Amino acid sequence: MRNNLSQGYAALISILIICFVLLSIVTATSFESFEILLNVWSRHSKIMSSELAESCVDQAVIRVLQNPNFRVLENGESIKIDEDFFCRIVSIHKQDPLFVIQTEASVNKIFTKIESVFDPENFKIISLKELSS
Repeated sequence: MRNNLSQGYAALISILIICFVLLSIVTATSFESFEILLNVWSRHSKIMSSELAESCVDQAVIRVLQNPNFRVLENGESIKIDEDFFCRIVSIHKQDPLFVIQTEASVNKIFTKIESVFDPENFKIISLKELSS
């Protein structure tokens, strides 16, 4: 009887150890999946933020073409798309005959700042680069 009782305890301990190992594996896998999901979400937000900042450059170009003397306010000109999306024309500086335009955008608290150089005589954006935050 005592031998059966010892085997029962051994089986119970073995089952507990196996359950603990399986639980650890499942937990680690779920955290890894969650981390991957967050990385994908952040990357998607960064892409959207970049595209939004570039579209703000397009808005600034339109304003410059409509009025070559157009200037933005000291705080910039915000263009709100949605609750979480906005872009802002930060500055437009004329460097004859070119215009240097700075914009920034935010999507889900991920920011992108862009500086572009626009040539109004040829209707071309000469350069477009992302600035460090």
